[in-house]
Amino acid sequence: LDGSVRLHDLNAGSDRVLGKHDNAARCVRHCAAAGVVLSGSWDKSLKVWDVRAAEPCVGTYAQPDKVLAMCAGPPDAVSGTGAPLAVVCTAGRHVHIIDMRQPSEPMQRRESALKCQTRCVAQMGGGRGYAMGAVEGRVAVEFNDPAEAAQSQRYAFKCHRAADGTAYPVNAAAFHPAHGTLATGGADGLVNVWDVAHKKRVCQLRRYPTSVRAIAARPPAEAGAPSAQSRPRTAGGGARLLAGRGRAPRRRRIVHVGARRRARHAGRRDHHTPRRRRRRATEGAAA
Repeated sequence: LDGSVRLHDLNAGSDRVLGKHDNAARCVRHCAAAGVVLSGSWDKSLKVWDVRAAEPCVGTYAQPDKVLAMCAGPPDAVSGTGAPLAVVCTAGRHVHIIDMRQPSEPMQRRESALKCQTRCVAQMGGGRGYAMGAVEGRVAVEFNDPAEAAQSQRYAFKCHRAADGTAYPVNAAAFHPAHGTLATGGADGLVNVWDVAHKKRVCQLRRYPTSVRAIAARPPAEAGAPSAQSRPRTAGGGARLLAGRGRAPRRRRIVHVGARRRARHAGRRDHHTPRRRRRRATEGAAA
């Protein structure tokens, strides 16, 4: 809240102040593609930091209003430029898509599709688009390509809503870098996983005792190579990572219900035929 941006050294256990904003620093993101750190503040500014330089702050850029959410994703694969992109959401429903090679001038200026305050934003793989969550319990899926065909695919949906209609803020969102599924965390303590391509929910994790504030998806390089114990599978149209038990699945023989029923009745007839013959022979001798 004091506006300072600090760098924590996990190995040495120390930290140093990179610089300060004039107001509270709302969000800090690392842009690996550009090798810099971004910070957005309520002082209506975006700062770019190079932690390796003697003077870490390499640029300060004015924003139209208070920065509420921000994300820095992989290089843009849609336009073919390969530029690392950042999405900055501010108060007043402003959304800026910024090329990190030229952060002084936004590449696109948009108005948020959500009517209420934005809480979080996450960028898709390849820079194809992004998803925003708001305090009204809604998520909007947007695409960076300004073409009409791409913009016709944008949509918004309700999530983190109770059965009585109570809406909970969407505090966190993250796209899985390999499977493309979207995970959202809300103030209701739930984490939902969505298949944004098919517009359906894949699964819901067990409720946490308190509000979910942050979500991070682990890249495939850190997750390790797929193996018999851990490999990606699909369920309900969406992909998720499941842990196996280290054994191969059993093969089940599929038998048609009609054939199984005929075989069962045929076995009963064969089983009861000798008994019926003996009973009939006994009845004939008695007569």
